[in-house]
Amino acid sequence: MLDLDSIFDPDRAVQTRALNLSQSRKVLPSDLTADWRELWEERAAIREYDGGYPRDVAESLALAEILDLQLNGG
Repeated sequence: MLDLDSIFDPDRAVQTRALNLSQSRKVLPSDLTADWRELWEERAAIREYDGGYPRDVAESLALAEILDLQLNGG
């Protein structure tokens, strides 16, 4: 089935993939290496300030993006 929501909202697609991962193992920002954590903090700040997301949502989306990058060789 084609997921039109993920086509029009890339954050949703990333978050969905990361949520599927987190069902098998809980991943926290503290689990990230220093480099990945720095990138997570940067991506969360951009989403919060430029994107207007609440901090908790911005951090969750950024973590989902980082996990997606790690899985896909980013």
